[in-house]
Parts: sequence; structure tokens; C-alpha cells
Amino acid sequence: MQLYNNPFWVTVTAPTKPILAEIQIPGSKSISNRLLIIQQLCESKFKIENLSISDDTKFLESLLESDFEIQNCGAGGTTFRFLLALRALQGKTVILSGSKEFKLRPISPLVDALNELGASIDYLKNNGFAPIRLNASKIHGGKIKIDSNISSQFVSALMLIAPYLKGGLEISFSENPVSFSYIEMTASIMKEFSVDVEFENNKINIPQGEYISKDYSCSPDWTSASYWYGIIACSIDSQINLVNLAKDKFQGDVILKIWMTLFGVKSVKDGDDILISNVNSEINTTINIDFTNNPDLSLALTVVAAVKGIPVHFTGLSTLKVKETDRLLALKMELEKTGVNILVDENSLKLFGIVDNEKISNTTFNTYEDHRIAMALSILATTLSPVKMENPDVVSKSYPNYFEELKNIGFEILYE
Repeated sequence: MQLYNNPFWVTVTAPTKPILAEIQIPGSKSISNRLLIIQQLCESKFKIENLSISDDTKFLESLLESDFEIQNCGAGGTTFRFLLALRALQGKTVILSGSKEFKLRPISPLVDALNELGASIDYLKNNGFAPIRLNASKIHGGKIKIDSNISSQFVSALMLIAPYLKGGLEISFSENPVSFSYIEMTASIMKEFSVDVEFENNKINIPQGEYISKDYSCSPDWTSASYWYGIIACSIDSQINLVNLAKDKFQGDVILKIWMTLFGVKSVKDGDDILISNVNSEINTTINIDFTNNPDLSLALTVVAAVKGIPVHFTGLSTLKVKETDRLLALKMELEKTGVNILVDENSLKLFGIVDNEKISNTTFNTYEDHRIAMALSILATTLSPVKMENPDVVSKSYPNYFEELKNIGFEILYE
């Protein structure tokens, strides 16, 4: 989705008065993409309300109805990985590809597992990466072991098709899988559609069966809520009502409510809504958080720490290096332009110092074609310095109307 005649840059300027607003966050793309796979496997189709408006979900929804020999999944991790598992189950002959960014993201754990279950998948360019050719074959159930230290999506992709494998499937994974909350999300959604999922130590057992259709409403996206929490954390006397966010039952990123109290944000449940407000607390000590199960929340919190001058030590960030870009390096490169100091390694980030408003005003920020980098950097505007960044259209991957929502609550948004 193009925001404004395909702009090259956007400049974001925050309002000078307190923010008092209400926002309806779009449906979770993580939940939406799981629902679309389940919907495809159900004998009778069901309705999905509040489906994500993200590019990732739109790609998947379109490809599920496509019979093209070559299917381009764009930049979506779940789009490609979920579709690959489904097409293997269906015995399709198809070439699956993705954007240039996705072609740098590993897929071998899933490919290896599917081949072991009877699929015939060949790499067409670089081993371990898209594009791949899936040759018509019949896959079966049984026992499989998969590397879950790179992405939980490999496990979820197998889980979603498991009921339709003869004899079901037992999945063994590493002792410390990354983003385990997303594996739990997959199990919870499967149970909503009458499929048993049993966890036993580092194993998941899913018996042969079938999904039972029922109409479903997708919850708003808690990961996207992190940017609004970030804006409130850095805006004195401000509050935002996040409509229907409290209705969620599955997203591990709900832990954001707890972590943001450390940065001075209060969350109050009001029916199905959550009202977030700035309590203007003073933080004098280093904040330590392990993001192993919720790595995408770290981006907004890192920018908040820079704006508020709070030293932080964040760990459990290894998966950020194999996302749309190396997000750890991107955060370091862009936030150091503002005058803060950041140390990163393969799994962690340390930040010291506070942003310099003049440096923000005199900088053009790179977004690395990464939606989460762009939205996180927008929080810098709460310093009241204009934030200019390239390629604002990248937000369409998960939150197409993000900048328009900022405009609706009083931010000035200038496209060039």
C-alpha cells in the first residue's frame, strides 16, 4: 500500500500539547496468518473479522487462492513458511520465492523437516534460502526434530498442518526455543478449532484430526501497540485509549504492559479497551529485560530508553539479526546518530546516554526497508525535534495506516 504518491521521505513532528487520543490498532498479523491456514484446511470455510490489513497477510490471503506455478511471498516470514508447509501437505508442484530481503532469511530447518516427512524440496539458488521448488509428493506424520533457535515460525508451520498428517506429528525442538510465546499462540488457536495440542518437556504432540469451523474475530496486534506505548512513555501528561486491545487471549506480547511500567507507563483496563497514560516516574537505574520470547518489543523500548536517557541492558535478541534487516545493527547505526552510545553483540544490546535534539533535527534516518525500524524511530519525534526518515511505505508490511494514525492524534506528517 502506498501512502502518498510513493514518497521517498517522511518528516514526523510531535504536537507540543499533551496527547489525548483513541486508537483502533489493526488485527494481529500473527493471529491472522494462522487463521488463514486453518481456514484453508477446514472442510467448510468460516468468516474472519478484523483480519490484519498488513502486506504480509494480504500476500498470504492472495496466494492461498492462487494456482500460479511461481508464487512470490514478499517479505513475510510467516507468509512464506506457513505457505510452504501447506503446499507440501497439498502435494503441490510450485516455486516459492520472496523479496530480496526475505531471500537473506534462513529456511533450512523447515525445509529439512518437510523433506524428512516425505516432501521433495530443492533450493534454486543458495542452499538454505529462498527461492525453492516444491515437487509434488505425499508427506506423512511421525516424529521430527527441528532447530528452533532461529525462528519459532518453523515449528508453527509444522504444527498448523500436523492434524492432517497420517498418524499426527510429534515435534521435538531445542531446549530454549526462541519466541516460544508464538508457539504457544499457535497451539492456543489450534485448540480454538478443536485440535488437541500437548506439550511435554521439549516435545509437541498433535494427533491426527481436523479443524472444526467457526467464525472468528482477530484481536488487535499487541506488537503494534508497543509504538503507542513508546509515544506515551515519552509524552508528559498524555494518554491514549487502545480500543479492544484487552480482548486478546493469545499474544505473548501482552507482557508489554508489565515492561512499560518500568518506563513510566500505566495501563488500565476499561472493558475491552486499555487506557495507557504517562505517570512521569523517574528512573535512575539500569533496566534489564530478557526478550527471548518477545524480541520485536525491544525496538520501541530501545528508542524510549534513548529518549528518556535510561540505561538499559536487553538480552534474548539473537533473532533480530535475521529479520527484515539486522535490527540490532540498524538500531545501533541510527540511534548513535542522536548521540547515545549502544553496544551490541549476537544476542544483546546495551544503551547509555540521552538523545541530542539538535542531532535529531539535522539527521535523515535510514529504515533499512524494515517496518519496525521505521515505527520505532518515529518515537524520537516526542523530543519535539522533527524526525526525517526514508522510505515510509515500509510500514505497510504490518501497519499500513501508522503514519496516518499519528496525524490523526496531532502529529504533523510531511511526505516528500
